[in-house]
Amino acid sequence: MSNLIRGPVDPAFPDLPGPIQFVLAPTANRGELRTSGVDVDLSYRSPVTSIGRFGFNLNGTYIINWEEQLDGVNNVSGLGAIVDPYVVGALPRWRHYATLTWSTGKWGATLTQNYTLGYTDERLNPAGDTRRVASYELWNVQGTCKCFDNTSIVVGIKNLFDRAPPFSNTIAFMQTGYNPQYADPRGRMYYGSVTLAFK
Repeated sequence: MSNLIRGPVDPAFPDLPGPIQFVLAPTANRGELRTSGVDVDLSYRSPVTSIGRFGFNLNGTYIINWEEQLDGVNNVSGLGAIVDPYVVGALPRWRHYATLTWSTGKWGATLTQNYTLGYTDERLNPAGDTRRVASYELWNVQGTCKCFDNTSIVVGIKNLFDRAPPFSNTIAFMQTGYNPQYADPRGRMYYGSVTLAFK
């Protein structure tokens, strides 16, 4: 079946096919993606102690294999690197989100860590060698108090240690010096809120 849809033959040129009216150009999946990995989800909650109750949670993903056919023929491994900065982005082998909580009476606190293992950068360094983007971790802390009836007070700090994004020489985005798919350029931030519940 031809992808060209033609009109009737012009009587003035009977030996030529009719003019092209439109072309059928359906999409086709010519490549494939093969990936495997392990998801981890660990949780623990302690009994109530004299200083309160503690909790821990770890949610992470470990990628064992990641291969894509960008051209429909050759398998390209993107594990620990950047395959297509505009579509896939960085593919670190390991990343996790961990929380540690504490509560007693009206008080509570949460410490979180968002961690991503480093990866091979998109472009070579000036010497022509591959370079590695450093691992990236952000720590956040939050405290809560239900100090008054129907009132909850929350204060916290995001990016507790004021961590800057690790350097990357990617050119896929408008900014320079870091990969926005991988890291957050915002520094330490303080926040707070008061919630009133009416019954």
